[in-house]
Amino acid sequence: MEPPRVTAGFSGILSVDHRALVDALRKWHSYSEIRELSGGAALLRDALAEVYAAHVGVCERFVGEQAPSLRTAATGQQSAAVRVLRALGQRRRDLVDGSADR
Repeated sequence: MEPPRVTAGFSGILSVDHRALVDALRKWHSYSEIRELSGGAALLRDALAEVYAAHVGVCERFVGEQAPSLRTAATGQQSAAVRVLRALGQRRRDLVDGSADR
């Protein structure tokens, strides 16, 4: 995920798919009664945990644990990509639980 395959500063977080995911998770929060009755929140939270664990695994394998995140490097920070992915995964799970700030 670096030039020349993608543009400098590329991040999946800028994609239309990502925006749709986050919007859907925010809408999910508004259905709290259905969410709790159906057990859907636990299923979605578990699925997100799996997706982010896989994403972290791919990142660790191909760029290492300490490689900087393309997302934060564009801002001048040097946060490790793996750490950034773990934090993003937690924020997504928080959206499912309704504990994330809006």
